[in-house]
Amino acid sequence: MTNARLAQMEALGGIVFVLLQLVSQTMLKAGGSEPKFDAQSAEIAQFFADRDVDLVWTGSFLASLSVIPFMAFAVVVWNALWGAESGANIGSTTAMAFGRIVAVIGLIATLFWSMAIFRVEDGLSPEMSRTLFDLGN
Repeated sequence: MTNARLAQMEALGGIVFVLLQLVSQTMLKAGGSEPKFDAQSAEIAQFFADRDVDLVWTGSFLASLSVIPFMAFAVVVWNALWGAESGANIGSTTAMAFGRIVAVIGLIATLFWSMAIFRVEDGLSPEMSRTLFDLGN
């Protein structure tokens, strides 16, 4: 495979990432709109209780899967910056580091909402709902 073709496929990773994120977020929020950030704890607990567990599983999986094309896109950005820089390549290295940080934070944030939704039947308290909601956001 030529370098140009590989670069095109990696750039396509950005589009695939956005599409996977849109579908996953739609699944995670199916059943009602997300409460405002300053909503009462009971409202947030009800938001989690109204979610469909199967859709949450699928949405969480797609959100986690979206990290793969995101990192491919991050490589395209890194490569473009690397080629444009001269010297120490600090900008490209910083961009790649932040790309990895964003990917990890995204994975962790998805876990908080999933934990809340999967624990609703176990009697998730409104206070814990608020904490997991805030951490997921």
